Amino acid sequence: MKVFDKVRKKIHKYTTGRKNSAKANLPALVFMGITIASNAFADEKTPENTMVKVKGHALHMMSQGEGEFTVIFESGFGNDLSHWRRVAPAISQKAKVVIYSRAGAGLSEKITTPRSLIESTQALNELIIRAKLKPPFILVGHSYGSHIVRTYAARNPQNIAGLVLVDPANEQFISRLKQLNNIKTEKFLTVYEKMIPKRLQAESKILMAIDEKAALPDFGPLPDVPAAILTSMVQEHPQFIIHSNEGKKIWRELHSKLFSQFTTARHIVTMNSGHNIATQEPELVIESINKVIEQASSLSQKQQISSAMAETMALIEQSDYAAAEKLAFDFLTKSSLNDGQINALGYQYLSTKNAEHNQLILAKIILKYNMMNNQTSANVFDSYGEALLSLNNPQKAKLQFLQAIRLMELKDKEHRTIKGFKANLAKAQLAIESTKK
Repeated sequence: MKVFDKVRKKIHKYTTGRKNSAKANLPALVFMGITIASNAFADEKTPENTMVKVKGHALHMMSQGEGEFTVIFESGFGNDLSHWRRVAPAISQKAKVVIYSRAGAGLSEKITTPRSLIESTQALNELIIRAKLKPPFILVGHSYGSHIVRTYAARNPQNIAGLVLVDPANEQFISRLKQLNNIKTEKFLTVYEKMIPKRLQAESKILMAIDEKAALPDFGPLPDVPAAILTSMVQEHPQFIIHSNEGKKIWRELHSKLFSQFTTARHIVTMNSGHNIATQEPELVIESINKVIEQASSLSQKQQISSAMAETMALIEQSDYAAAEKLAFDFLTKSSLNDGQINALGYQYLSTKNAEHNQLILAKIILKYNMMNNQTSANVFDSYGEALLSLNNPQKAKLQFLQAIRLMELKDKEHRTIKGFKANLAKAQLAIESTKK
């Protein structure tokens, strides 16, 4: 905590000493999400705190936690990493969390030349490489940060496991507002340009070109991954067209259009917080990220299972049954699947209509593993027995059915499953007798 306290004090000194820091609260800037926060990523544990050299400038990065996914947070225009101070610690309990300040923000080194969206995306890519951050990534972007997240994701779809866009900026918003009322929109833009802090003016002009074009650079479609989009419908400053009834309707409509690109996605609309949802309603952002992590984890597990079973099947097709069994056993041992899930996996192959011989062998391997590792479960013995019976091995199947009956009778002699176990035993006995004739 001592190291972190020093970082916090530096950030406090850095932000409160600025001439333009007071301007961050001006209404016109709410649209871009400019807030110069004075608190850092705070938690009981001390996060890793480092400076990473990116494109010739040192960027302040903090990381914490571990897990299957690396969650990278991208702040809005003018924000530093402390924007996520009420969200990041909670997420670090489930994944590796990375927050950083872009060049010129927070403790990151200042730049003399403003950066475009492409350059900021390149900087994110270089940060990932130099900090040796490992995919799969779940990217979280707020406001303008969502532009960076979307650009990186479109260019690197193979690295992306999930996306969370927090009240994201939209390249078509200003164009749509001009169609609604050009005079009011131009009036807002004039006020915005005058009130934006001097240190951000040059970069703001570069980024406004996105709004003028009403399009992001075309790097292809976004990857179809689990996603969440959070939309604030609070009219924080209704005197501006961006927060008028009509303006907020357009804002929501554009977010809905973005949401529709994903097969697995949630669109969360809030009336309890303004543009800076992460600081005003952090629990909503935390819940959204955790849900995406959960969905991404489920998909990842399915992909891993599919890959492992495909490799096992390839060995079975080569008649290398010992290697196939070892591969499947190793995978199932390392997996987090419980006996019920393993049983269901085995039955996917066992109960396939017109199942081929190799599919039955794969089912037998899976269900054999389950039987060997769950010796007190009557159901797994019965299932393994069914696999053996399907492969014309009634003698061994009979032993499995008898054990299933014994185990269940020890627990409950009247249990309804015993009838099914005995029916399978009868099938095995009939098959044995038929082979004697």
